[in-house]
Amino acid sequence: PDFAAAQAGLGEAYWAKYKRSSDVGFTEDARDATMEALRLDPEDARVRFTLAVIYEDTGRSEAAIDELYRSLELSSNNDDAHRLLAKILRPATDDMRARNPCLRLRTKTLGW
Repeated sequence: PDFAAAQAGLGEAYWAKYKRSSDVGFTEDARDATMEALRLDPEDARVRFTLAVIYEDTGRSEAAIDELYRSLELSSNNDDAHRLLAKILRPATDDMRARNPCLRLRTKTLGW
């Protein structure tokens, strides 16, 4: 397909096949389709989100965070992007709270 949405959908489908089968060949297919979608339309929030999912699932959290922020700049009402960003950032926030008594007290007071 020559349009970004189709390539992004293809990338998502390949990624789902990889997660079900653990066949690493699908990871390359997913990445290639998603990168082609990005080339076709770098301003498509769905493409950025798909890339973030692939990055997160392969342990590239920093790259995933960058793509999620970009996705949210393009489409701020994307609930899936907000959820994934929170999932990635929560451990870092919990670690900061554990090491900083003032932050722990403040977040407890605020109900976080």
